[in-house]
Amino acid sequence: MRKISFAFAILLGTTIGLGAYGGTDHGVPKDFHVTLQRGACFGTCPIYRVSIASDGTVSYDGQRFVRVTGHRTRKISQKKVRQLYHAFMRADFFALNDAYVARVTDLPTYKLSLIAKGRRKTVRDYGGHRIGMPRSVTDLERLVDETAGTKAWVKRKAGN
Repeated sequence: MRKISFAFAILLGTTIGLGAYGGTDHGVPKDFHVTLQRGACFGTCPIYRVSIASDGTVSYDGQRFVRVTGHRTRKISQKKVRQLYHAFMRADFFALNDAYVARVTDLPTYKLSLIAKGRRKTVRDYGGHRIGMPRSVTDLERLVDETAGTKAWVKRKAGN
């Protein structure tokens, strides 16, 4: 009887513990949200913000030096959301430094933010690879763009 009570207590605790930011039906916390901001440089670096929510909603806001300015939304598959979530977990994103800033000028600033399981973290990348920023940060920045499909909105045609 004690074994059954103990197992029930664990099951109940796990269920209650999921609470407001528990898992979705696809293994991603309901509060999962990723945002990538790409900022200005002294040239024509694309300036935009893209975010991906746990339900697959992609929100894009293009500002300057992009093909599409303004707000756009689209949906992506739960599989892609799950892959993105697990990439952030494998990279141990919450353990990264808050900023990787090189002592140079003329570079764009990238901000990569994650919300998951009630935790929030933003990593600022300003030429971070020059001062030892883990490659995983750049890989995650690229993965957010690829997962969101920002290329369709950002990539400018030749001559623009």
